[in-house]
Amino acid sequence: MAFTDFSDIYAAVHENGFNYILNHIQRQRPSLFNYGTQSYLDNIELFCRRIPTTKDVIKNSNPIATLEEPIPIAGTNSVVGLEYCFQIVRIIMDFHPNNTIQLPPELKSEYKEQTISLALEICASVICPDQKISEKLGDHIARTQKPIETNKKEYEEVPRPPIKPIPGIRLECFCLEIIALLSFEKIIVDGIDYLTLRLDNLEIVDLKPENLENSIECYIKTAIRIGVLPKIKIALRHIIGEIDVVGELAVELMAPTPQITFNPSVSNDLLQVYVNLEVSP
Repeated sequence: MAFTDFSDIYAAVHENGFNYILNHIQRQRPSLFNYGTQSYLDNIELFCRRIPTTKDVIKNSNPIATLEEPIPIAGTNSVVGLEYCFQIVRIIMDFHPNNTIQLPPELKSEYKEQTISLALEICASVICPDQKISEKLGDHIARTQKPIETNKKEYEEVPRPPIKPIPGIRLECFCLEIIALLSFEKIIVDGIDYLTLRLDNLEIVDLKPENLENSIECYIKTAIRIGVLPKIKIALRHIIGEIDVVGELAVELMAPTPQITFNPSVSNDLLQVYVNLEVSP
């Protein structure tokens, strides 16, 4: 039986090939995996891990990391903040069945067919001011800062000034291992069918105490579901161009059939996709 017996186009990629592509993207677009405030970008050596890049990144002066604002200090109306860096230093995907990534006990019971396991190692650090600087800055803010009356309209229209970083010394980095379970999901946005990834669950490995782990996991899950995955979606039907005389050429993900139960399919360490081409006047 030919791979295209059930569709016009069949494509498949093994998890090893997919991880090779991820590794290449990490070196070709390092700014997608490394984030830091101005001091970190001015002095790359401050980052927790060396940032690997291809020659093209340096040759074309592409960004090595993404610039972020300092973390605001509570009680200062976001006037000042701590500088920090955040890096995804390792990323591995394991297509069903799970045989590359060791799942923690909390996720083993939730693992099911058509699941993608994702392992991340993230590292971060902050630049911490010493006591004297903090005390002087606190006294200055207390003397000069005016209370904000949030009920007045004019305050709502004034843009917030940039958060000023507090100088200090970089603390030792900490690294965490995160294991996540993902699966494909079809959604409708503005009447258009899309294919996207769904985060089923996530676990930080060996972080104590448990309540701290739960709180950090909640933040990471929310950030992924709100800030990352909504941007990773593909229209199930896409017009790729016009053919002279004939009409429009559309690429469409084939609907599941008795022969092809899942599309895309995640099985046998492969990501498999079945696609149909359609020409319309």
